[in-house]
Amino acid sequence: MVLTIDDMSFGVGQNLTIAGKVKSDCNSFSINIGHGPDSIALHFNPRFKYNKDRKVIVCNSYLGSWGVEQKERDFPFNQDGDFKVEFSFSNDRFLIKLPNGNMIDFPNRSGDDKFKHLHVKGAVKLHTIEFRYTPPQCALTGWGISCTHLLVFLHHYKGKSQVQSASHSTGTLNHITDKMVLTVKDMTFKAGQELSISGKVKSGCEKFSINIGHDADNIALHFNPRFCYNGDTNIIVCNSNQGGWGEEVREHGFPFQHDEAFKVTINFNNEQFYIKLPNGTMMSFPNRHGDDAFNHFDVRGDVKVEGIKMK
Repeated sequence: MVLTIDDMSFGVGQNLTIAGKVKSDCNSFSINIGHGPDSIALHFNPRFKYNKDRKVIVCNSYLGSWGVEQKERDFPFNQDGDFKVEFSFSNDRFLIKLPNGNMIDFPNRSGDDKFKHLHVKGAVKLHTIEFRYTPPQCALTGWGISCTHLLVFLHHYKGKSQVQSASHSTGTLNHITDKMVLTVKDMTFKAGQELSISGKVKSGCEKFSINIGHDADNIALHFNPRFCYNGDTNIIVCNSNQGGWGEEVREHGFPFQHDEAFKVTINFNNEQFYIKLPNGTMMSFPNRHGDDAFNHFDVRGDVKVEGIKMK
């Protein structure tokens, strides 16, 4: 598994772009869109060498059982090569834009107009997941840039805000127990890169977190906006976990609102993480691991993630 998103609504009128790099030993990989692992409306499966298939794209659906495969011989993927695939759909069909610009389509056998589950599996590394809104008249006609509005942007920035350190880790559990929204297990985030996360806070959210590290129990940055949790009200708590939680850093500037969109941009070096908040202000947190690359990233809590991009 490379990536799983369980609560990222993808609806008619949106485009989903997934970009990354195929690993040199990849035999096949898949992008699955649906309601869950047992309800897949689109199984998009490029196969370099799998069973008897050689350089073919297989599309299918799993709605209680696998349907009839659709095979596409146009195969613009290369091992150790970059790729970008774009998806759009209506109640009748999915449209898929391949890396070479050619289009293929696959019937929307579920007939649904919204899906919340996205799953990518196989020997690939991802660097971009983004949503764009496409007006209805443009949704199935070539996906011209003039018809789209990009929901994810990246910014370069300088400076940081003043933060307050707490003497102990109040209210931080040994394990984060919030509902998982998104997990990325093989999307390397390196010093000097920027990671942008955009989404929407749900109306009843008490808190959510963005976690960056080596795995779920080895977290270099735990970024945790708290609306109302364990005595904290409208505060951002940052921490790290290396066999146990460290000292909290607290930021009282709180530019998050229930039922409103947000965007957070993060970069880092061996000494510090720098976090650009939705209002444009900066805060920092020490890179206590001292590492220059992390491959685990997750988002938890009552938020909907609408876009992720790395640069």
